[in-house]
Amino acid sequence: MLQTAQKLIKPKLYLLIGFLLFQVPRAQAAVCNLDSTTAGADCAGTDIKANLTGSGGILTNVVNILIAAAAIASVIMIVIGGFRYIFSQGEEKATKGAKDAILYAVIGLVVSILAFAIVNFVLGRL
Repeated sequence: MLQTAQKLIKPKLYLLIGFLLFQVPRAQAAVCNLDSTTAGADCAGTDIKANLTGSGGILTNVVNILIAAAAIASVIMIVIGGFRYIFSQGEEKATKGAKDAILYAVIGLVVSILAFAIVNFVLGRL
């Protein structure tokens, strides 16, 4: 049953990650109007040029989306680990595997949150 659930969830997870990656250029295009007379994009009708780093930068947005995707994957793995724990029926090996999956997913979630904070701090200072 677990393998069938993984086969159903894996394509949807890839679809979600792909969808999120395509939202960055769309969001940037909605905020910035490309101007062929200048060297960059004129963002929000001001003279601020779109850049790679800093608040609202393209690199910052891409990294934030990837970190968010990792956090979403961690939460999904916590849920799957919970189901594995419920359906283990007290079998020692299955219970240990489910507990390990939950532990590693929680560690992944904490790392994602810390990575988000660190990346935004560093890229905001550039």
